[in-house]
Amino acid sequence: MSKMIFLVIFVVSVGLSSAQLVQNLKCDPNINLVNNFNVTKFLGKWHVVRRTEKPGHPTECSHLEIVKENDQIHLHDRVVNQNFLEEVKSPATHPAGTAKLSINRVNSNEPTDFWILSTDYEHFTLAYACEDDGPARKVTIWQLGREPSFPTPAMDTLMNQTLSTLLDITTTNLIAVDHSETACRILPDIPAGQNVILPGQCDPNMPVVQNFNVPAFLGEWIGISSYYSANQLGACGRAKYTLSESAVVVENSMVVNQKLEVIRGRAVVNTPDGSARLLVTLEVRPGVFVDSPLWVLATDYTNYAVSYTCLNLPNNQKQVNAWILSRTRQLTNAAQLDVDRVISSEVDLNKRYFIEADQSEQSCFYYPEPVPQQPVVFRGRCDPNIPAMANFNAVAMIGDMLGREIKILVLEMESRILLPTIV
Repeated sequence: MSKMIFLVIFVVSVGLSSAQLVQNLKCDPNINLVNNFNVTKFLGKWHVVRRTEKPGHPTECSHLEIVKENDQIHLHDRVVNQNFLEEVKSPATHPAGTAKLSINRVNSNEPTDFWILSTDYEHFTLAYACEDDGPARKVTIWQLGREPSFPTPAMDTLMNQTLSTLLDITTTNLIAVDHSETACRILPDIPAGQNVILPGQCDPNMPVVQNFNVPAFLGEWIGISSYYSANQLGACGRAKYTLSESAVVVENSMVVNQKLEVIRGRAVVNTPDGSARLLVTLEVRPGVFVDSPLWVLATDYTNYAVSYTCLNLPNNQKQVNAWILSRTRQLTNAAQLDVDRVISSEVDLNKRYFIEADQSEQSCFYYPEPVPQQPVVFRGRCDPNIPAMANFNAVAMIGDMLGREIKILVLEMESRILLPTIV
């Protein structure tokens, strides 16, 4: 009886999960695998260079590392999903001397095969899984390398020949995994209620809107979502820009406990080339003014805008703030797609950091400051569904009102009769 070696394998939901090619054949339990597989030589880090595709699941910077600790083998399979590291732990078994690993994935009743079709242990590995599905089979392929790419084209050729001979598949059926610096950059998890502080320094060359059209940008912008800021804990955040003789007047507002809080200031374009790098000066307290850069990364002027600011901190860190703005309380589908493209193009922008703003009618309600001799004007529209009295009897109300009017008239007439006439 062959000795069973137990492995603890950390499996990302997309790393060793099945992304499959369907073929009208059955799985071959006797497919040619590596003879006398040496799991000790297989230890170390392997990059996923190519693999079968699984739509909707990330593969960026996918790699696994096999280590041996206290006679126990562990395999760490990791993937970077939108610049956040993900990994899941699952056990696996390995019959000694074979090239067959069986992984018991989390939330799966059936183990996943991870069989080794070919490897030189030093540069490349070709791994395979197969699952019968009626008359067809579902095949999963992983091309692994000790580096993110293979050192010679001959290795690609060898793996391509192996796939073609054994499975009638070529490497053109696989997708390449992105191992670029941007894809592999890992962002920190930021606890709720804390500023977004990232490693590195601010990028002075971050792309912004060119030939910024200030008049087209004027008007009211509604906050859709933003990074956390202790200065923006209210609801219904708005930014209003109006043009004065020498600068743009800024009016930032939010509703706190049904009271409108407003901070005013000025903004100027802070670059000679007319790009959307603004310098904003706000009066945060009476007589206290604070300058802050504000960059508009993208806008179509009529539907959406993405703005950003960055502050360098000690120890090679930076504090980042970002805002997604709209002319209405909800982005259009087209505007949302444009915003998503902007966010995905900049590592400092990440959906996980954005906090959705509350722009509901209830949260936006506030009591305006009364103005003598002026009507009270509330924000918003009249509510056609406001509760009214049920089973209202208009006749009874009119009769009651007439009765009161007649009574008042009689009293007035009596008072006139009783009052003495002064000559």
